[in-house]
Amino acid sequence: MSLTNLTQLTAAQYRALQITPFQKPPGVSSSGNPDSRVSFQLGGWAGTDVLAFTVTDQATANCGLSINGTASTNTLIANVANASNPSSTILYWTVNMGTGASNGDWQLSITVNDGDVNTGTWVFVKGVSPLDGDYTSKWTAQN
Repeated sequence: MSLTNLTQLTAAQYRALQITPFQKPPGVSSSGNPDSRVSFQLGGWAGTDVLAFTVTDQATANCGLSINGTASTNTLIANVANASNPSSTILYWTVNMGTGASNGDWQLSITVNDGDVNTGTWVFVKGVSPLDGDYTSKWTAQN
């Protein structure tokens, strides 16, 4: 799977999507210390290929997103910069994760940069639970 069609939406466009919630919440982990002025919330699937999510920018921060075209994994780059917004803002996004991605094992990484400095990475993976067979190896493989 490779990421395509990263699209910023208005709130109305996002609400108009028919988003299917995840059957199990995605697993999430981080490496480094991702800039805390920005946070990511995965909403679910719009169809079988498109992941819908929101980005919350804290006051005085602005985050731009792009697809990392050089990574071998599904990776977005979040560039956080100082801004003049007096309160937090929510931005609405979709990204195509590949044909039938919602039905397979998927992963989305978001590398967070503050200016030119990589502060860390968030990793979201398809949810697994103890009720899934061989839970331990699935969880280990995804984290």
